[in-house]
Amino acid sequence: MHALAGLRAQLGQARPLVVCLTSPVAAPLTAQGLSALGAVPVMPGHSDDLPAAVARSDALLINLGSSDEARATLFRRAIAAARAAGRPWVLDPVGAGGGVWRTDLACELARMAPTIVKGNPAEIRALAGQTAQLKGVDSLDDVASALAAAEGLVAEPQGPQALVITGPKDACVGPQGTQWSQAGHPLAPRVVTMGCTLGAVCAAAMAVSSDSAAASGLLAAQSFKDAAKQAGARAAGLGSFISLFLDALDGAWLEEQGQGL
Repeated sequence: MHALAGLRAQLGQARPLVVCLTSPVAAPLTAQGLSALGAVPVMPGHSDDLPAAVARSDALLINLGSSDEARATLFRRAIAAARAAGRPWVLDPVGAGGGVWRTDLACELARMAPTIVKGNPAEIRALAGQTAQLKGVDSLDDVASALAAAEGLVAEPQGPQALVITGPKDACVGPQGTQWSQAGHPLAPRVVTMGCTLGAVCAAAMAVSSDSAAASGLLAAQSFKDAAKQAGARAAGLGSFISLFLDALDGAWLEEQGQGL
């Protein structure tokens, strides 16, 4: 569980402020997950507050869940503020490939120099103009099928510095190649908005790290797998898993495993 302990140590010391533009469905677990790790979430409610909030923050998350034209304008404004202030930002292209408007928006934002794009294999394939297989917002494509698409996106001049492709094992793709996380727990993919929360944690990891975007993405991804494995070992089902997952992010059980901070 070294990744989780290491990330908690960094975030707990720095307490980075992460602006999260995410869906109402994802907001509760995203906020609690960041807080459990030691980061500080903020979710501005008015567009006029957004540029100042981003400028004061340490990182930005853009999550396309529950998007419409008004939200798209908000996303563009937040991204412009992050780039002007030199803040890292993460794009989570939720549902890209599932509809023309959403896919076009995701492709537009993915070419605005995000630090990390975090998505499932179908979403990453859609960003590269490839056919994507989705059921709702869940991918029917496997991680390996999206690697070439991710490599192409990283190579684009205004593309992401790195991509985190989520699956049973997450792939973190950067200019230097691909690294893989270890496996987590089968209950984790059943938690709605688990991936959305990971996007926010990728942003928090970038805020406190001097490592590459790919290395920060891998640290965030592996920390999630570590927490899922800890929670799954104690959970009776999905409900208890969610609570135990937050406990794991909060540092429960690290000491008994010799990973105390």
